[in-house]
Amino acid sequence: MLGVVLALIIAGSFFILGFSGLRAALGIIILFFVPFYLIFSNFDLSQQEKIIFSFFAGISLYPSLVYWLGFLLPLRISILAVFIILSLSAYLISRLCKRSSSSN
Repeated sequence: MLGVVLALIIAGSFFILGFSGLRAALGIIILFFVPFYLIFSNFDLSQQEKIIFSFFAGISLYPSLVYWLGFLLPLRISILAVFIILSLSAYLISRLCKRSSSSN
């Protein structure tokens, strides 16, 4: 279901806005949505809850983190740094959840 919706969004942005719209939609999905979805997938949430929470967390937290890190680093580097930090935190949370579930 999620893949079909994402494919429709990507196709619609390509047909309406062209290649730049496709790049913008993919960038938003990859940078804003995916790290928070990976973080929320480690918890006992339904598919809809993961999608909605990751959407709103990505819209609110990702730009805020980039903004504040932008005071220390250039903007493009801070965008990449926040993405890497969030992806690593998703990986570490998954490792911690697996470790705690295997010890119980």
